[in-house]
Amino acid sequence: MTRRFHTPALLALLTALVLALAGCGGTTTGADAEAVRACVQTAMEDVRTQALDARQAVLDELESHAKKPLAKMGVSAEDLLDDYFRDFSFEVGEATVTGNSAQVSVSVTCRPVRDIVTQLVEKCAGKWEAAAPTLWELLDGSEPQQVQTSVSCTKESDGTWSCDDGLKRALTDLCLK
Repeated sequence: MTRRFHTPALLALLTALVLALAGCGGTTTGADAEAVRACVQTAMEDVRTQALDARQAVLDELESHAKKPLAKMGVSAEDLLDDYFRDFSFEVGEATVTGNSAQVSVSVTCRPVRDIVTQLVEKCAGKWEAAAPTLWELLDGSEPQQVQTSVSCTKESDGTWSCDDGLKRALTDLCLK
């Protein structure tokens, strides 16, 4: 009797496990995978080249987090972006599509924002009025590093892919690495 009980339970568990793994795995090839990779490629290229909409989005994000310190330093967000993005590059990797969502791996080469901010705070000890030369020195002396991130994308009702929110989160996460 014990054997009868365990066999169906075991089969049910294995079936659930196979279904769960199949649902979690997603696809890395096909039209959706290519479309989502193209979406991320275009958005990242807009960030790299500082296309008008992308530039404004990055400026807005920067100013929402650092407007007061930048003003105290006498540094414009525009100048900071120009300097920061001069060595920015990226490579779009694999896409994993599961239904109407996808994850796209991206390798980004950029200056380490967190390290620069940490050094700036240490060297200036809150004296932001004298920090601008130190900021430019740290940016100039900072070597770009390659970091991995993942961009979340969603399929819209019209069948197109959107990665704007996922890209914003991924780039913000890069700043914290």
